[in-house]
Amino acid sequence: MVTPLHLLVSRNYLETLKALIQLKPEINIFDYEGNTILHEAATGSIEILNELLKINGIEQLLPVINSKNMTAMAIACFEKKVINLKRFMTFGLPA
Repeated sequence: MVTPLHLLVSRNYLETLKALIQLKPEINIFDYEGNTILHEAATGSIEILNELLKINGIEQLLPVINSKNMTAMAIACFEKKVINLKRFMTFGLPA
């Protein structure tokens, strides 16, 4: 299943994503490859990732492994998306 969140993240539709997040959608949903919205965001824009990391409860998706045996952080690393990898690594740390 591909959710509206998955589509907005993969297409980099930041403003629409912000609007949908305000409606508090279910985030614990996987696509047909076992990807969460964080897996989708791993190679996208840092702005999208930052918005997702503001969602209450998003930390539960960090350890999720998809059908290719990868977490979202592993995907960012594999795809050399350094800025996103750094953001994952500092998530939850005080500014």
